[in-house]
Amino acid sequence: MEVDDFEEKYAKDTEEIDEIFKDLKRSEREGAQNILKYFDRIHDKLFTFNNILIAGYFALSQFFESFSVYGIIIPLINLALLIIIEYRMMEKSRFDAQVTKKPKDEIDQNGSKISRTTRYSLYSIISTSIVVGVFIFNLFNLDSKAVQVVNNNTTIQYSEYGYAQNGKDNLKVSLLISSFNKYGEIVDRIRQITCNDSIPKIVIKNRTIVRNIFPAENCEPIKFDPRGKHYVTFVDGKAYHNNGSKELSVDSLERMLLNDFSYYSTPNLTNEPNSYLVIIESKRNEKIIGIEKFISELTGAFDNLKTNLNLNIAFWEVVPHIPPPPEKPIELEKDE
Repeated sequence: MEVDDFEEKYAKDTEEIDEIFKDLKRSEREGAQNILKYFDRIHDKLFTFNNILIAGYFALSQFFESFSVYGIIIPLINLALLIIIEYRMMEKSRFDAQVTKKPKDEIDQNGSKISRTTRYSLYSIISTSIVVGVFIFNLFNLDSKAVQVVNNNTTIQYSEYGYAQNGKDNLKVSLLISSFNKYGEIVDRIRQITCNDSIPKIVIKNRTIVRNIFPAENCEPIKFDPRGKHYVTFVDGKAYHNNGSKELSVDSLERMLLNDFSYYSTPNLTNEPNSYLVIIESKRNEKIIGIEKFISELTGAFDNLKTNLNLNIAFWEVVPHIPPPPEKPIELEKDE
């Protein structure tokens, strides 16, 4: 009786062990399938994201002059790595389809290949992260001299002038000359923005180009008295150079930039200017007629020079001439 009970219990325990073993084998198969499933899902997402990055790199090269089109090579190299991994996974599946016909040494070699493919997969995640990092770095370190395409397929070029163009975008305050009536108003507004630790930006735009001019301005007065050749004075909407009586000709602006507006802040052996400086001046109550057109012509002439130097434009007021006080009459001593 005891022997029968033992055999029955042994058979029951053996059946339970077999069931547990079958469950473990089933979990093992499902685990292997899940590895491949999640492997494919991860690489599908990496493929998709990398393709987005390729488009992003290409867009940056088209919209920003400072980003070379060759930057697209970075995500393309990463794409090549992802394709190699996919090819190795295809070869693994092809091997698994005939695994029972393969000799032991080839099965061992296949195991080593799978291990290397897993490492490559890790490398692809790291490389994609690097590609994203490079993309973000370039995105935040681009200049704003962009060429943008609008909905009507018209290409708009963006050009910037002045040292302050490299300042933070969130500090820049846009100004339209046409929104002011008197010259003194725009001078006051430029100084107000500067003294509030912001950057004034005068915007002049037409259908094909937008010019951003960052005026040279200091909140605190500084000792700075450039030569008269840098001055352009506006009287009744007309521009005069260096207090001359003859109206300035826009056709001569390129020559004037080279000969008159070139500025040498420090002496150098090459006789090359450090920048170009134009000081626009007028009386406070003068209207702003002609100023915007002059700046547009001036910046266009500057662009034609194809130089890497800065064009700095300042807005100053004409200081009224204050005559000296009358001399006191000399009293002659009377002879007693």
